[in-house]
Amino acid sequence: QVTQDVTGGLNMSMVNQVGDHNHSMVKQDAVGSFNTSWVYQEGDQNHSSVKQEGTTGGNNFSDVKQYGMYNHSEVIQLVSDAAWNQSFVFQDGEHNESLVNQTGNLDGNNMSLVNQIGDYNSVTVTQIGGVTTIN
Repeated sequence: QVTQDVTGGLNMSMVNQVGDHNHSMVKQDAVGSFNTSWVYQEGDQNHSSVKQEGTTGGNNFSDVKQYGMYNHSEVIQLVSDAAWNQSFVFQDGEHNESLVNQTGNLDGNNMSLVNQIGDYNSVTVTQIGGVTTIN
């Protein structure tokens, strides 16, 4: 399921799933800004959810790659005014969990890079405003 709303902005989304019972949901909203989301899942019963919202001057980018089985990734990115968010998630293995929640405000920047290799890994990233980076 992909839902995109745009007013003077640009939304792009690409979802490629291989295997059985994979689930992906992308919702992007842009007003004077742009959102971009790439999701690639391979294996059985992987789940990915990306929600991005933008306002004037803001932009979002998300890239999710999941290999293996029973991996779960959720990315929530919100921007306001001059802010931008960027998130990369890579999970290879089984039963990995990833949650990225980024909110930017005026003059704020967020970036998150998550790499999980192996089984039963879990990570939660929460970033609000300012210039923050997590690797």
